[in-house]
Amino acid sequence: MIDENLQQSNKGAVTFKWDVLKENAGIWGEADFVKTGFVDLINTTKDTTDYLWHTTSIYVGENEEFLKNGSKPVLLINSTGHALHAFVNQEYQGTGTGNGTHSPFFFKNPIPLRPGKNEIALLCLTVGLPTAGPFYDFLRAGLISVKIKGFNNGTVDLSSSAWSYKIGVQGEQLKLYQGDGWSSVKWTTTSEPPKGQALTWPSWMLRPGMNQLDWICCIWERV
Repeated sequence: MIDENLQQSNKGAVTFKWDVLKENAGIWGEADFVKTGFVDLINTTKDTTDYLWHTTSIYVGENEEFLKNGSKPVLLINSTGHALHAFVNQEYQGTGTGNGTHSPFFFKNPIPLRPGKNEIALLCLTVGLPTAGPFYDFLRAGLISVKIKGFNNGTVDLSSSAWSYKIGVQGEQLKLYQGDGWSSVKWTTTSEPPKGQALTWPSWMLRPGMNQLDWICCIWERV
C-alpha cells in the first residue's frame, strides 16, 4: 500500500502514468481448504509464499445495541507473528505486526459491522526475521485467537469457527511480476498513484517510449 504522503519529486520532470490492479480481500477463486480453527502459517505455506488468507463470517442481529448508538465493536486478534492485514466486508481495517526480536503481537481495532452477514478476512504473512536462523521451519507463526468485543451478549470468540483458507495472494498466482502475467490482466490507468489503497498492485510507465517497470520508481519521495 502506497503511503498517503508520497508526492512527485521536482527532480523528475518526466510525465508518467500508473497502471493499477486492485485485488478483492479474502478468498479469490476456490478456497484451498476449510478448517475449524487455525493452522500454522509456516507449515501451511511451505515456503511457496509469505501470505495466507483466513476468512470467516459473523451474523449481526438488528437488535445489537452498537447498531443503535453508533458505537463500533472491537476486533481483538492474538498472533504468534509475524504480521497481518485485517479487512471487514472488503474494507481495510488496519495492520498488526511483531518486530525483529519479538514476533508475537496483539491487534485491537474498532470495526464497522452491519445487520446480517459480515465477512472477516485476515491476510497473515511471514517476513524474514534475523532471529530465525537455521531453525525457521520449526518456529510457529499464525493466529492464536480472534474475538469481537461489544455485542449484547459480550465478546464473540471466532477462534473455533470454520475458516476458509487460500494460500498466496492473487497477484502472485497471476504472476504480475513477469511479462506474460503482466499482459494477461486488464490494468486501470491513472495519472496519480493509488495512495492508501490496500491490495493494490501499482506500476508506472514513462512517456514516451520507455518500458513498463513492475514497481515504484525512486522519483516518488516522501515529504
